[in-house]
Amino acid sequence: MDLPAVTIPAYGNLGPNFIVWDKGYLSRQQIVLKKVGGAKSYPEGLILKLDGNEFVPFDGTGSAVCILYQERTFGDAETARATGVMQIAEVQRAMLKFWGEVSEPQKEAAYASLKANHIEMR
Repeated sequence: MDLPAVTIPAYGNLGPNFIVWDKGYLSRQQIVLKKVGGAKSYPEGLILKLDGNEFVPFDGTGSAVCILYQERTFGDAETARATGVMQIAEVQRAMLKFWGEVSEPQKEAAYASLKANHIEMR
């Protein structure tokens, strides 16, 4: 009897590689991502900010508020539901991602904004 193949992400069942630890549902929240610049998808670990009631990639302006938990594709839609790490977590700073050209001072400001939400960097 042939069993169907099961694809397991590289990070296994425990979560994305960028997370050192989090408090599960206490750390994560369902969010609505907004497509910008013709993006087809956003990678896990992307730092996000708010644009009205939707989340967009942090581009050096405003305040970083969360980190995209898993890669999310848009297809033809302009928005997509996703999960964001919003608070009480420790993450690997080197594995976080930015959208476009973001200067070092802007990156440091993003990390500080996340730290204000109790997201610690390792």
